[in-house]
Amino acid sequence: MGLRVKELRKVFPHGDGDVALFGGLSFELASGGSLALTGPSGSGKTTLLRLLAALESPTAGEIWINDVRVDQLGGEAARDFRLRNIGFVYQEHRLLPQLTALENVAVPGVAAGEECTERSRRLLELVGLDGKANHFPEQLSGGERQRVAVARALVMCPALVLADEPTGQLDAGRATVLLELLRELNQEQHVTIVMATHSLRARGYMREQIELG
Repeated sequence: MGLRVKELRKVFPHGDGDVALFGGLSFELASGGSLALTGPSGSGKTTLLRLLAALESPTAGEIWINDVRVDQLGGEAARDFRLRNIGFVYQEHRLLPQLTALENVAVPGVAAGEECTERSRRLLELVGLDGKANHFPEQLSGGERQRVAVARALVMCPALVLADEPTGQLDAGRATVLLELLRELNQEQHVTIVMATHSLRARGYMREQIELG
């Protein structure tokens, strides 16, 4: 099934009147697909990613990932589903500075109570950093830190990877390397990707696009 969103609405209370996002947004993305979320700042790109991840609840509508209706999850059920089914890549890598690259990749597995050291090593090799497994974040370039973040997002073999402006802090060369990596993961590993982005270049790496706002 992949990802299915049906008649999604999100309303935020405001002193001058409620602010409504997604006036009945509906779309589907097949497993192994890729989607760019575009639109001006404030149009709801990050909010939509948070809704897809069950970090927030919509005002109305349905969100399905495979056969699970994630908008009805809450508490520990939402946390466990997120941990095992959704990977995140942020604009800032959010690596833990006291951990090595290998240890950072393994963090979701540790949180889930799983031994995933070898899987983490394979993922570092996949993103071209097998020689830097024991490096700390401060010893890595910005592009390398983002590739560690991609490996971390994949360590639990998620059904869906959500990327929030993942190239926003990178120069053109490093952004291209990261986008090529995401496209390779999507096409060869069949990882489903939803990316919020302002970048025209990044949009070109995704097969489908929705403009918000």
